[in-house]
Amino acid sequence: MRVSRRRPTSGAVGSFLWFATQEEMFECLAGPEIDLLQFDDGDASRMAVSVRRVLRDVGSVARVDRGRLSACFEGWAEIVWLSRFAELCERGGSFPTGLHASFRRANGGGDHAAPIADDELDGSVAGPGS
Repeated sequence: MRVSRRRPTSGAVGSFLWFATQEEMFECLAGPEIDLLQFDDGDASRMAVSVRRVLRDVGSVARVDRGRLSACFEGWAEIVWLSRFAELCERGGSFPTGLHASFRRANGGGDHAAPIADDELDGSVAGPGS
């Protein structure tokens, strides 16, 4: 499971977080992710309650409303992608194809945004220069 967030004011991707299970990802979003923003306890608690409310009973990551989830962070973070690694490699859409193209540019593989091929997987996980 993977989540990506960015800073809404700049659009810069802030982090890519990987989790073994959906439950681990949801717990991180309602806890450590908020802790990183360093709000006082009352604000952090309010955000955590909001995150848990949005994620409660969704069943699968595909059903998470990213707009509602991002609103829980009150403008301090925007959730831009929630999915599984395989979907990031194989599917289209503006975020995955943009990431595919960036990966290939950084690794001298051209500018195409096709799905990540099996022989590219190790490089896409390790990143350029690793």
